Amino acid sequence: MGPIAGCNIHLPATQKLKNQWFVYLEECIHPEGIYQYIGSTDSMTHRWANTKSKIISLAGNPALKASTGLENHYKSGCSQFSGSDLSQIRVTLLEHMNVKEEDLQAASHLAGPGCRCNQCQKLKDIEDKWICRMGTFHGVYGLNERDEVRRRARGSY
Repeated sequence: MGPIAGCNIHLPATQKLKNQWFVYLEECIHPEGIYQYIGSTDSMTHRWANTKSKIISLAGNPALKASTGLENHYKSGCSQFSGSDLSQIRVTLLEHMNVKEEDLQAASHLAGPGCRCNQCQKLKDIEDKWICRMGTFHGVYGLNERDEVRRRARGSY
């Protein structure tokens, strides 16, 4: 396990067993600063597709609930949002964690963000390390909630 500088390749969305899980940084670029959100996933392809879809849906239906800090940023009225063009968002894979099917079975892993097995907790620990390292839980431009680090719990998206 380690930073993946130069090795940031995610698996195809069609691959059922995801043997690499990722911690990622999403940034919304503004003239006055860069809003940052750090999260984790076992499929960056699905995560990014869900994020784009949710951001666009939030614009058309403010009653929808935002699931991540970046989605909440858009729900609150991102000044850079112009319809379906999300070119102001930059996504960077920060670190990956290799997982083995036998380790997931031994941990009684359940698919989805509600799982609290030891493998998912390892991923959350890596995510929290990056949230603290990047300081994305404080300041005007941090989109993570400090409470999510303190609770040591993943979001419900």
